[in-house]
Amino acid sequence: MATQFASRLALIAFFVVSVRGLMAHADFEGTLRTALIVVAAFYVLGWLMGYLAQLLVEENARAEVERLLSERLRPDS
Repeated sequence: MATQFASRLALIAFFVVSVRGLMAHADFEGTLRTALIVVAAFYVLGWLMGYLAQLLVEENARAEVERLLSERLRPDS
């Protein structure tokens, strides 16, 4: 999950920086260099966000399963 999120976020960042460079009529080499730096930064940021999201989902699922099991195993009163 983390790597998928990181890859998508990095591609979006690359696209945005590339389009910004085209619209500003910036030189190709400078735009490409900036886009690659932004890709690396957003990949790391996206990986961290994806990893935290994965931990959150797993913890919530674990808590829900434990709650359901405790309800099921509790003797009826």
